[in-house]
Amino acid sequence: MMWKVLLIGLLVVSATAGRGNRKGKGKGKADGTVGQIDDTVGDQDHGTHDQDHGSHDQDRGSHDCDKHGSRDNDHGSHGHDSNDHDNHHDSGSHEDEEPLHGDEFQAVVADLKEHFLHAANVTGDMSMLAADANYEVELNGSYAKWDTLRHDFDRLGRESAMSFMAAESKLWDMTEKLYTRPGDFNKSHTCVALWDHVNANRNEAGEFQFDPATTVNGALQAVEYDIGCFHMLYMEANAIPEDTSHMAMEDAFDLVTEIYRRVFRLKTAGTRFHMAAMALGQGEAKWRAEQMAVTDLHKKEFGLLKRLISLLDEEKKL
Repeated sequence: MMWKVLLIGLLVVSATAGRGNRKGKGKGKADGTVGQIDDTVGDQDHGTHDQDHGSHDQDRGSHDCDKHGSRDNDHGSHGHDSNDHDNHHDSGSHEDEEPLHGDEFQAVVADLKEHFLHAANVTGDMSMLAADANYEVELNGSYAKWDTLRHDFDRLGRESAMSFMAAESKLWDMTEKLYTRPGDFNKSHTCVALWDHVNANRNEAGEFQFDPATTVNGALQAVEYDIGCFHMLYMEANAIPEDTSHMAMEDAFDLVTEIYRRVFRLKTAGTRFHMAAMALGQGEAKWRAEQMAVTDLHKKEFGLLKRLISLLDEEKKL
């Protein structure tokens, strides 16, 4: 059902993509930087470490306070819960916000990586503590270590949760911004034939140079290529399973992200195609106006010539 909503005709994609842009979104720079996505998806030694684990925990605690605590607190001052997000999105107030550019994206991704790897280190420590406690159970039948782990597990669990929640919130904000307000990234590569052709044939004023002898055939071939590109993207809907009753929630989310991956490409590529088609149409309108002006001038010149010949004939008769 969801994909039926997405399977709107190409003309609708082209006609509505440009109108659907929010203020601050990529305006269609000549390099085609509307945004793109690339697909991307702990090994511990379980030896003895009880002697230096306490000092390690103290160092990690100070690390979390120094390195992550201030950032997490700062995040709380500008973050929002799900209700705030919904209100923020519905109100359209983010139309005035700056788009997400490639340099900011890189900084946020690096921050996410740091948070997640910190949580990985913490959960690694928890895993080793659990392994040691289970070894004691197997060796001596004693659960004493498990009794002493409660405090450590509680502290380390909160520490990993704080890192996760900070990263999750940053990821949510970045994803919304990237989807609704993508800025300057490297050149896009999805269905860009018409976009590239139009930008390669602009004059100094930034207008497409419409010329039936040099640029029009290339534009029409680019239109054919992009329509085929859109068609192939839509055809990937065949991979969407019709029966999802067997799916666990994480598998369902994976499916949604795969669909959204195509939707984002269609949305941004449709925006580029729409803007390129508009430039092509404007170039044609200007060319036709120029041709009509030349035709009118020729008509005036021919009329004057006929009148001059007529006057000369009259003079000869005299």
